[in-house]
Amino acid sequence: MLMTPSVLFETFASLAHAVILASGTLAPLSALQAELSESKAMAERGLLEGPLEARHVVSPWQLFAAVLPALDGAGKSEPLVSTYGAWQSEEFVQALGAGVLELVSKIPGGVLCFLPSYQTLELAMLFWQRGGLYRRLEEVKTLVVEPRTTSELPELSRRFLAGATDGRGALCLAVYRGKMSEGMDFADDLCRAVICIGVPYPQMNDPVVQAKRQWNDSKRRRGTSAWLSGDEWYELQAHRAVNQAVGRVLRHSQDYGAVLLLDARWGTGVPKARNLQRRLSHWIQRHLVEWRCTPSSDLGRRLQQHFAAAVGVRHGQENLSPVATRIEPSAAPLKRRLGSAPLVLGPSTRSVRREVLGAPCGSIENTWLLPCAEG
Repeated sequence: MLMTPSVLFETFASLAHAVILASGTLAPLSALQAELSESKAMAERGLLEGPLEARHVVSPWQLFAAVLPALDGAGKSEPLVSTYGAWQSEEFVQALGAGVLELVSKIPGGVLCFLPSYQTLELAMLFWQRGGLYRRLEEVKTLVVEPRTTSELPELSRRFLAGATDGRGALCLAVYRGKMSEGMDFADDLCRAVICIGVPYPQMNDPVVQAKRQWNDSKRRRGTSAWLSGDEWYELQAHRAVNQAVGRVLRHSQDYGAVLLLDARWGTGVPKARNLQRRLSHWIQRHLVEWRCTPSSDLGRRLQQHFAAAVGVRHGQENLSPVATRIEPSAAPLKRRLGSAPLVLGPSTRSVRREVLGAPCGSIENTWLLPCAEG
């Protein structure tokens, strides 16, 4: 972790002919700009229009995304807020597990379920095994739990991949920022849904986290207004971890799946809501719906309908034109506009950027362009 990321950025940006920062998890982009605010290259060469945040290449039928702000049980609907105190309550953890069981039983293929930390993951295992819910999850899908050590990962990954593709499906209970949240390609049946539990703030008593928060606060006190405060930076880490997790579900232009956010704080008009969904990447915000005060069984039926429809549409496309399904929708418009020549970032970069903005270029998720330096 860098106290001042702009120092490292300036080191290579000042020497580079041009710089492109591109990723699906840079959002919220205003925070990235703040972290790089002391870079001379960013200040002098960053495009005045700001960054480009494009839509995803997928169509609406390919993704179902919902915020679940409440748990239904015992005839009442309680706000779901996954705080440290809530995780100490066996009743809360059991209700959470029952909700996960209901969801995964309606989802085909592989499911990645992310929890805030290894501590919460171990608490869930303890309570679910005690109450019999762990066994019920195993009956529905091949169950894999992300290990703390990397030595166990190859065998567990093999079990998950085999289960996800054998018709029964697999469930991996994983941790944000962990081994399953990045660096692995869960295309097609390997991941048909991502379930995000809670808001994964970093450990507040971590010395590195404390140092970074104090550093940012000190910069703000010295009048560097562009900097994020310690609290703003702390919040950002949780939002980026969730953006990273939800990116596991759609891996190519013909993929389909679901994203489910289990915490009231992602909501807008419900108790405990904080509208944190505004901090997610724009591509998923446009798909999000809030599933308010509706029995879990209704959501289960909605999930079944989504996957049945997606399978039908995809199979229809494959039967109609096997070759065309391998071409991303954004490719043809971009080729018509830009031709076959490479995209060179120079004095005309801004006009090129306007051309890109005019095309449905969802394959460029979050992008920041720095034009060529003089000479």
